[in-house]
Amino acid sequence: METQSTPTVHFRTLERERLGEEIASRTRGYSASLTARRDLERYYEAIRRSAGLDLTQGEACLILDTLNGSLMEPHSIPLLWAEVSDACDMDGYDRKWGVDGPALVGKLRRRPYFELLRIVDAVERWWLLPGEERTWPEGLRKVGLIGERSADDGQETSSGGPGPGAGPGAD
Repeated sequence: METQSTPTVHFRTLERERLGEEIASRTRGYSASLTARRDLERYYEAIRRSAGLDLTQGEACLILDTLNGSLMEPHSIPLLWAEVSDACDMDGYDRKWGVDGPALVGKLRRRPYFELLRIVDAVERWWLLPGEERTWPEGLRKVGLIGERSADDGQETSSGGPGPGAGPGAD
């Protein structure tokens, strides 16, 4: 029987870093490590429990393509809509994925921060999947980018690839 080891996580916050201040304000007399662990568990649980994203397969693939190789910092997450807008305007990703670009941009602009965070988290997890699991719609569902009923928008649902283009990241 093969066992998978759990990752060991260690990090140090910088003296004037906001994260350190946030942990300290929640620690008082407790272990900072245990406080950070508790908060991280809450964060992952909140992501698991949050409502569906209602993205189509094409929209999910457009966002995957847009964020391929990107690093989204906490302050840049609210600007996901601008990244998608640029990808549509400058690179034609809306046409590549058969998506109404302005409608998707509007949908993202109206999303609260936590829903955008959930999208970014799912995108990062999709790109970390082994290549054979980076499929659509199955891989998109696995990370929560699309729901069970979203093998939609007339796009092929095999791992061979959705609609236009060869897949996210392929130009």
